[in-house]
Amino acid sequence: MLLEDRNRVQDYELYDMSGKMLGKEKNTLTIDTSKLATGVYLIKTSEGYMKRVIVK
Repeated sequence: MLLEDRNRVQDYELYDMSGKMLGKEKNTLTIDTSKLATGVYLIKTSEGYMKRVIVK
């Protein structure tokens, strides 16, 4: 998955729907969702942007 602003490297945190942090990365443009189980996740960037992601 490509982060929203493709021109700026960002930090992000990945959460499941219960609020548990599953991981975080610094200075990245993409998020690898291939190892995530089917479900709904929240991504929070260092810019304060929140996005819901559905993995099928």
